[in-house]
Amino acid sequence: MRAKKTARRRVLEDHHRRGKVYVPPFLAGLGDYPNLRGHTWLDDVSPELMWIALLYLAAPEQSGELAQQVVGAVRSVPGIQRPASFVVTSSWMGLPPETCRHIRTHLRRAGCFAEVADALAPLVWFYPDCPMAPVFRRRSPKPTPERLEAYLETIHRAARLLLIRRTRDAALIQGVAVYAAVAGGGMSPNGLDLQHLPRLMEYPDTPESRRMERRVRMTSSMLARTCDQGPQWREYFWRRGYSLSPCLLARDRFQAGAEDSSGAAEAVVELFEQLSTNLEKEFKEGWTHWPIDLAHPQQSEVLGGLLARQVRYLRHLLITPRLMLDELGQPLLRSMVESAITLAWLIRKGQPDDYTRFVLYGLGQEKLALEHLKAAPPESSPYLENRRQQELYVRGDCLEGQRVSWLTQVDVSAGWMRGGPRELAEQAGMIDLYNRVYGPTSAQVHGSWNAVACTAMRYCLNPLHRLHLVPDVETTRVDLSMLVTALRILERSWEATREWATELPPSKCLPAALSQFAVLLGGCSSGNAGESGKRSE
Repeated sequence: MRAKKTARRRVLEDHHRRGKVYVPPFLAGLGDYPNLRGHTWLDDVSPELMWIALLYLAAPEQSGELAQQVVGAVRSVPGIQRPASFVVTSSWMGLPPETCRHIRTHLRRAGCFAEVADALAPLVWFYPDCPMAPVFRRRSPKPTPERLEAYLETIHRAARLLLIRRTRDAALIQGVAVYAAVAGGGMSPNGLDLQHLPRLMEYPDTPESRRMERRVRMTSSMLARTCDQGPQWREYFWRRGYSLSPCLLARDRFQAGAEDSSGAAEAVVELFEQLSTNLEKEFKEGWTHWPIDLAHPQQSEVLGGLLARQVRYLRHLLITPRLMLDELGQPLLRSMVESAITLAWLIRKGQPDDYTRFVLYGLGQEKLALEHLKAAPPESSPYLENRRQQELYVRGDCLEGQRVSWLTQVDVSAGWMRGGPRELAEQAGMIDLYNRVYGPTSAQVHGSWNAVACTAMRYCLNPLHRLHLVPDVETTRVDLSMLVTALRILERSWEATREWATELPPSKCLPAALSQFAVLLGGCSSGNAGESGKRSE
């Protein structure tokens, strides 16, 4: 019996399509969503719980009771009307002086004011406009430089605990906040059993603790949403943090994709150079099997040029390993796959007029470029002006050698084909290469944010800087897998060319190189893993 063919999952099949935009199911269910912005942990929640983190650092076992006492002290103020829980720092904004005095008195009577004030002293000192500062600021001499250094280190430690939400410390701090909000009378339990909060101590090792963490995480986000005082405190917290201490750049771009060391590429330069030589030899031998018609040479010229361009790109990668940096190699791969799609389409779908249109469009673009070069103002340097004139002469001579300028039209449309590259790829049977290479590498060509963030930015690990991205001009490590992609593109182009040049033999060089690089990359991965282990030690 014939096995059933498994249906291939369509990309983004669960999304809702609106024109050319694919909307996630959650957003699509909300209808009008353009201004929707969720509460984020770093932006909105963690600054509100900073004082809880300081209590947790100072007295881990008593932090829940201390936080409850603080919230209860605020709730005990006669006539307090605010609906928000005073676990949220922003809820303290604008408390009148008499209310601040009442809170201090209440906490002194409870015997915990000094302990809480000592724990919050770093926050009060370094963030003088903190909404809680009027209550916990004490009249005392300016701290010594040693004490200020200790205060700043404490602020860093507390912020570090809150940096990544799904850690044990962050879970416990959120648990303290939820406990204080409910036990202090500022929030309804909503089915949350406070007796089960100690299970967080086991997070993330048990299923019960993970379930409790999810409930606590959702509740703490709700606490932040209840604050109606606006983002003033949260914005002040991050801006002030930036002025307190410098950026600490991450050593590695851990947001980038898989990379290999430059040393690994340099170690196999001989292999690369040999492959480059073999490619050149195989292409020249293959050319002798092409059906060249000198009465009508345009077809063989176009196809030969498109295939030679890809061979040249691959040889550039082989003899210049630095080209395998993302920002250099990905635009190269995009150009390579675009030539492969054009080549395959012309062979499989093209007519004689299509070859002519391809050539005339390119000549028109060259004519337009030369006209712009002529219209540019003269260079101030005689040397540069002489170079410009030489370029005009050489390029103009090349253009005139193919088609006289006064017979060359200039087409300023998007391309030589009325359809886009995706349509060409579908028709030419190259849609898989388009999806895997053309689309993703276009981000590097256009400088889209997903490319810029991964290649020209580095995370700052200063906990007071909210993991912001910092511009970085250092070169990154190379990605040897680009060679595999380039080899596959060229192999597909070679096979497409054989449909036209039927006497062209299959490539021997490309499959052998693919096998060699599979072994090579496996060895590099093992070596990099060893280096990583040494670094972590």
